[in-house]
Amino acid sequence: RPQVVRLGEHDYNDEKDGAVHEDFSVAATVPHPEYFHPQAYHDLVLLMLDRRVKLKPSINPVCLPWGNESSRRLVGQNVTLTGWGDTQFAGFPSSVLQEVEVTVFESKECDKSYSTLLEYPSSWPLGIGEEIVCAGDRSGGRDSCQ
Repeated sequence: RPQVVRLGEHDYNDEKDGAVHEDFSVAATVPHPEYFHPQAYHDLVLLMLDRRVKLKPSINPVCLPWGNESSRRLVGQNVTLTGWGDTQFAGFPSSVLQEVEVTVFESKECDKSYSTLLEYPSSWPLGIGEEIVCAGDRSGGRDSCQ
């Protein structure tokens, strides 16, 4: 379980990068009530912080959809993903915040692709449906993992 959340960071290895970050202790975690390991559905947790966050140019909220929205309306559109993930397959995480633009596909495309993976039956026993955003690069280029 995470103990500290850092907001406003850009390069966590460079204290002189100009990013104004702030650290918060995690007071509690609230997992999604419908998450059941090892399934990948609802793999989301809310982190309750030890104090209120003051918004500033480098610290803004993440906007989430309301209700039961379908990924269908996003098919064919480009979306932007950010994170400190691996920069190549089986590589190491980046210390610098990365950004990539990917295209959203129909969920059945991801379901077909993922169905060949060994862990697919335990992770996605009901298949990948429209509640999952399927996005990437058909040519195998950059995605949310690299």
